[in-house]
Amino acid sequence: MPKTTLIRPLDQQWQWLTASDNQAVVRQGNVTEMAAALDKQQDDRVVLLLPGEAVFLTQASVPTRNRRQLLQALPYAIEEQLAADPEHLLIVPGESDAKGRVAVAVTEKTSLRKYLSGLADVNIDPDHVTTDVLCLPQQTPQPVLVQDGRRFLLRLGPQAGMVMDADWLEEGLKNLTAELGGPAPELTAMVDEQPLALCRRLGFKLSEESPAPELLVLINQHLDKLPINLLQGEFLRAGTDQGWRRWRLPAALGLLAILFAAAIATIDLARKQNQSEALKQAIEQQFRNSFPHVQRVTADPLSQARQELDRLQQAAAGGESDFLYLLNHVAPQIQAVDELRLTGLRFRNGRLQLDLAANRIDSLEQVQLAAQAGGISAELESANLDEAGVTGVLNLIRTKP
Repeated sequence: MPKTTLIRPLDQQWQWLTASDNQAVVRQGNVTEMAAALDKQQDDRVVLLLPGEAVFLTQASVPTRNRRQLLQALPYAIEEQLAADPEHLLIVPGESDAKGRVAVAVTEKTSLRKYLSGLADVNIDPDHVTTDVLCLPQQTPQPVLVQDGRRFLLRLGPQAGMVMDADWLEEGLKNLTAELGGPAPELTAMVDEQPLALCRRLGFKLSEESPAPELLVLINQHLDKLPINLLQGEFLRAGTDQGWRRWRLPAALGLLAILFAAAIATIDLARKQNQSEALKQAIEQQFRNSFPHVQRVTADPLSQARQELDRLQQAAAGGESDFLYLLNHVAPQIQAVDELRLTGLRFRNGRLQLDLAANRIDSLEQVQLAAQAGGISAELESANLDEAGVTGVLNLIRTKP
């Protein structure tokens, strides 16, 4: 049965919880011990919970619903709230509220890269990366306060929260009351006796109270929907999404089928209508564009096109060729960028060339970086900018072990 594994860093160690068949066990150790303990099957998922202290949560009012424009505008919209250069930060938009304000999660790229690199060294690839504070249960609009040792996690809303150290808990709760501009609100508190007494002294109405739980156990019990995923941008690399691995090859073939469709439809129509020699030459050229690795075009290019697709499917069943290997690894990256369009491809002598079009050059570079992160030699051969956007050719070569 598929299971979910929650993992989180604790200073120099890691803590993890694996849940299946309504059973959950929390363990702790170094990253090597964690990797040895995880028996991840194909359908399982790993969720990396970053400490709330490492993820800044805020909101921004950006007058657009276009994701590309939103990503461009967000760094400027929250610039005054940032403690570092936006170039060094991963800024990820979440959902918008009823007033049109979009939730934003910010973390340092270097820190996230360090976590992911350390996990990759022991063959752990998280399917989802988020922050622990947004995984706290919140069945009602009122804030939820949960104690985790000397840390106090305060969830303020579906996409809002903060973490306070024990020494700053009283000050933080006072600031919360001041920001709300009224008496202390109702509060769900899962804390020990001393902080519970503090909440009462500050005037909070405790609608529910219970002892401090084991954090991962609490999160696992209420993990119905995962919050904002930080695996975005340059971190949305090949192999990150385990779910994609199950169907990336069929999807790659499906992508090819779409490219072939125009050629096949043209060929079929021309054969029915018995067009001129000039049209036949155009059909042959269309076939060569769709199947550049085929040296000779037969008298029946439609049947030949179908045979080529069958051959690719058989190759997929028996093992990946360089062509399919490269396409498998780059297809999810192309799909992940909404504005990116694949306008053509060619494969010859082990080199896959992709003709790409986008609104911005960094969209092409994002695919290039993701391919390189997956161990593929990727070179952006050319990039031409005009009023319609940018076009470029990406060369991919499989790196032999």
